[in-house]
Amino acid sequence: MERGIEMLRNTCILAVVVLLLAVLVLPAHAVAWSAAKTTGITEVESVLDTATNTYTWTLTNGSDQTGLPLAIIWALQPFNLPAPVSHTEPAGWEWNAGSWQYYEVDSPSDKYYTPPSVAPGQSVVFTYTFDPSAPKINPRDDDPDTLSFLSHVAQVEPGSGSLDGSTKWTPVTNPVYGPTWYDRCTVDPDPPYPPVPEPCSLITLSFGLASLGSLAVRRRRA
Repeated sequence: MERGIEMLRNTCILAVVVLLLAVLVLPAHAVAWSAAKTTGITEVESVLDTATNTYTWTLTNGSDQTGLPLAIIWALQPFNLPAPVSHTEPAGWEWNAGSWQYYEVDSPSDKYYTPPSVAPGQSVVFTYTFDPSAPKINPRDDDPDTLSFLSHVAQVEPGSGSLDGSTKWTPVTNPVYGPTWYDRCTVDPDPPYPPVPEPCSLITLSFGLASLGSLAVRRRRA
């Protein structure tokens, strides 16, 4: 009887170890927008250089704010953009160009270290240059036109990790979201997406439409 209980205990311990290894080692996988959560801990400042079709994105981890789950970030997935022709990412990150395309920490074993993952209160910068004629990547079925982002985040024990990458953060399971989840980022776009015409362009367009209208009237009178 005692031997059976001991075997059962060992089996349970092994199952827990396997589960933890799965969380720590498996790579991030992007998901559909509808599968994500909204917690308010991730934000992207988006600036578009219209001359070069290049976005600069600053991803900020706001989970250090009171009342929010303390978490780290190891993936960023944009939605509704033409495919990239070039991109840059922080050290220790890569661009994954699979069926879902996204930035992620390139080594699964480094996910719980900051850097390369983004620590609470920290920010990292990405760039993304695109061809406007290219097909869109990661389309949102519910909203195919709005620039949007998901971040893959993991809750951690406060004070357990370091900001110099020397000490690993300790995972924590959130009672609502689990140990990790995809978080819908708050986006601060400049200019708004899609880009709006400059005021001078709008004025030129107005005069052009007025001229066409006058020409049509003259032709009818003739």
